[in-house]
Amino acid sequence: MRFCIFLSVVLLCARAEPLVGEIPRQIPSVALEQALKDEDKHFEDYQTADRGVRVNSEEDNFYRKFFKKALDTTGTTTHDAMYLLPFSYALSTRPRNEKDLEAKFQFSFKTPVFRQIGTLPLNLYFAYTQKSFWQLYNPAQSRPFRENNYRPELFLNYQTNTSLYLNDWYVGTLEYLNIGYMHESNGGGVDYSRSWDRIVFVAGYKYYQTTVRYKLWARFKERPKENPQDAQGDDNPDITNYLGNGELMIEQRLGKHIFSATLLNALYRAKGSILLDYAYPMSNDLYWYAQVFTGYGESLYDYNRRVRRIGFGLGLFL
Repeated sequence: MRFCIFLSVVLLCARAEPLVGEIPRQIPSVALEQALKDEDKHFEDYQTADRGVRVNSEEDNFYRKFFKKALDTTGTTTHDAMYLLPFSYALSTRPRNEKDLEAKFQFSFKTPVFRQIGTLPLNLYFAYTQKSFWQLYNPAQSRPFRENNYRPELFLNYQTNTSLYLNDWYVGTLEYLNIGYMHESNGGGVDYSRSWDRIVFVAGYKYYQTTVRYKLWARFKERPKENPQDAQGDDNPDITNYLGNGELMIEQRLGKHIFSATLLNALYRAKGSILLDYAYPMSNDLYWYAQVFTGYGESLYDYNRRVRRIGFGLGLFL
């Protein structure tokens, strides 16, 4: 009996040794790869089933890959201008308890919610912009924030990147088209509250070192207030008489210099404003920054009050 067992072991070992060298000849490489893939798939399905989740089909894998790509939110970038102006001086007179000299800053970013929806170069973005006015040089009033304007947005972005020609002459590139919803408010109480909601269309154009962005919006109507202390209703029914329904921004780069002009109320009969910005690099993404504003709508609370202001500080270009 022991001899038979011993003989069986010897025969198995003798047969096993040449098998190692014979695998490439007996099993084609394609079949071997397929066998390994099948085994990996069985192992993944076992793990999935062990977690109490339905075993994945090819359709499940397609949607999983789609949403993994669509929900890639690593592309957070700047949206509108970002700056910090420690010295922002109002040339127009402020109320008696406010200083003409204050600090002003704005930060703005956007992040993708969905990327490449379906097969189109269509992206869904969330954006947030905040502009603040800080009475930094007013210790008598405990250096308060005079006003904060909050502007969240949700918009669809279509990357057109379409070159434009006129009689075979290159006249620029239509870079993108956006359409979305924008809310803007100052978060104030009943007497101080200002807000409006808009559907906004944006077109972006570029010609070498010149960038143009045009915004066109339509405001959502709100019901009138029954009385001034009514918390519900329109806080600023005449805001479009001052801010219009359009904005045109033109940016020109000349070497290291960046000039931009923003015209509020472009192509609409309203009072509007002009904003001029200048930036010069200090290091990498950090720039010296200067700003001049004149007109209406620098802040929501003062939307119907003409303001003239100059400011100096730092800007961030990412």
